[in-house]
Amino acid sequence: MVEKINEQKPSVRIDFIPHCSFLPLSVIPSCIYVQPEIASVGLTEEEAKRRGIPIRCGKYIMGKNGKNIITRTEKGFIKVIFSADSDALLGAQMMCPRATDMIGEMATAIVNSLTSRQLLLAMRAHPTYNEAIGEAVMDSQKESGQSEETSALQFQYR
Repeated sequence: MVEKINEQKPSVRIDFIPHCSFLPLSVIPSCIYVQPEIASVGLTEEEAKRRGIPIRCGKYIMGKNGKNIITRTEKGFIKVIFSADSDALLGAQMMCPRATDMIGEMATAIVNSLTSRQLLLAMRAHPTYNEAIGEAVMDSQKESGQSEETSALQFQYR
């Protein structure tokens, strides 16, 4: 059903997804089921730099996350990598409770070239581990000075 087709740009042939013939392997999440869970999708910061892609990164340490506090979980982080030029999400890495459940949102965002601003428009329930994604995305905007713009944008949608 799935066949590797190109060593230079790894991708797979997809016969079971309508209207989709090829899918880059980089958008298939990698998950490790340990405590805390580890998940990754897309490019890492190191891979992007090696390829010469200008990037912006955001990171959130899970210690202040409401769900983390409730469950008394101390360890964890979420890191997001955006294109500095287009603002599209290029990759995400997570080491925290429920990381393997949350990484799908990041894969969907990469496949659809969602920007940091678009990701911030999504409402996430409180308290959840998932809220940390929004915090990491907001952190990525500090490098570009977008955080004040985004706050104003979010206010318009209230």
